[in-house]
Amino acid sequence: MPSAVVSFEIRDVFDNQVTTFTGTASLSSDSPSMFFDTSAAGPFDGSITSVSITGGAGSFFFQDTTAGSPTIAVASGTLTTANQTQTITSASANQLVFTSAAKTVIAGQPSTVVNFEVQDASNNLVPTFNGTVDLSSLSPTMRFDSSAVGPFDGTITTASITSGTGTFFFRDTTTGIQDVTISATGLNSATQNQTITPDTETQLVITSVAQTVVAGQASGAVTFEIWDQFGNQNTAFTGTANLSSDSATTVFDTSPTGPFSGSIGSVGIIGGAGVF
Repeated sequence: MPSAVVSFEIRDVFDNQVTTFTGTASLSSDSPSMFFDTSAAGPFDGSITSVSITGGAGSFFFQDTTAGSPTIAVASGTLTTANQTQTITSASANQLVFTSAAKTVIAGQPSTVVNFEVQDASNNLVPTFNGTVDLSSLSPTMRFDSSAVGPFDGTITTASITSGTGTFFFRDTTTGIQDVTISATGLNSATQNQTITPDTETQLVITSVAQTVVAGQASGAVTFEIWDQFGNQNTAFTGTANLSSDSATTVFDTSPTGPFSGSIGSVGIIGGAGVF
């Protein structure tokens, strides 16, 4: 919003207005988003950086989009510069914004604190806003809580906003890029993608279906993966898997062409998966 008119005068050392003075005053500010104009109608496009002085007086308007206490300076030649501090307040609440960075979290572990705030259309915090945001995710295993200790049982689906800011924690047991969305009626929502990585590997799981094989013939490929406790593949795992059977005549190989001589008792695991 534009300011009300700002008036200034040229004065002598005794603080008397010098009504005979005519010239130009340059306008500046320590705020990079401060703009000036000769009319409240603007357009405040940055093209106005000076105003005329007639009869020892002048006036102008200003507009700033950054909340705070910027200083405006009026200067002219060798005259003592006049400085005045203005107060810029935030506009009406417009949007929800994450102020903490996206996180990488181990499956089943709580995140560090997620910070968000309510901002106006110019990205200023709206400290007068109090209310509640809804928390949601497209991941069916995403859970939220107001504390890192949980219990993350699915009962927490909102977070409080006090003085324009709020916090929460999340936990998910499904690996991948999982979204977290904060929303509130009348405000633009915000979505942030979080990265969920596998927990410590706990199990080997055969991922191919059981087979019916003619005696003496090679099976189809048997595939397996390394999983954590939540059923997520640990694609970073590299190692070896031992192969065995309760049949004394079962032999293994890394190729369907064999020779199935009984010399193969293990296979390599690369990227959390293997085949035999």
